[in-house]
Amino acid sequence: MTSRTAVRLAYAADAFIALLWLSGIGLLAANHAKAPDSNTIALFVLYGLTAGAYSVVGTTIAKREPTNAIAWLSFVVAAGFVAGLTGVEYFVHGVFAAPGSLPAPDVVLAIVEPTPSLALGGILVVLFLFPTGRPLNRFWSWITFGVGGLTIAGVVASLLTPKTIMMVWAGRMEDLGVSAASPLGVPGFQHIVVAPAAMPTPFPIAIATARS
Repeated sequence: MTSRTAVRLAYAADAFIALLWLSGIGLLAANHAKAPDSNTIALFVLYGLTAGAYSVVGTTIAKREPTNAIAWLSFVVAAGFVAGLTGVEYFVHGVFAAPGSLPAPDVVLAIVEPTPSLALGGILVVLFLFPTGRPLNRFWSWITFGVGGLTIAGVVASLLTPKTIMMVWAGRMEDLGVSAASPLGVPGFQHIVVAPAAMPTPFPIAIATARS
């Protein structure tokens, strides 16, 4: 990847994250009359600042070291912080504040539901890669790839598991008494995920985790 391409991609990521946050602010304002929530306002400010900080870090590193993984992971973390809040406000507007005014609010909610896990997993991977963008040694390589792999697997499992979504980041939906059955859930997928826990394995700790 050339430096020019990296800079363009970084600026595009910055613009996307800013647009995502501003869209959430706009929806929050539109929902305020019927669904006021000072806690959500505080979260938008706090998570917006956090996302902005990660975006600045990502852009700065991408300009100097386009191949440094920390740069691009920083954008993933930033998007993860704001996508969940914005998605919830989209859902609240389309279901509670102005029912039927927005298309597919349940689909949007299902897509953003695992973003907190994506953001937190991304932060851990960034810490493991700091400061060079590469693990320190083979041991930390295994840890880094393990955490990254588990994060991605968890996000995919969350998207495909049939469930009722009641919360993303905070209790905004619970306070309003709204929820949604995930339209992305694949019937029976939860049995596929749990089934290995019933099989003999040399890793009892992993089984206990899967069953909890």
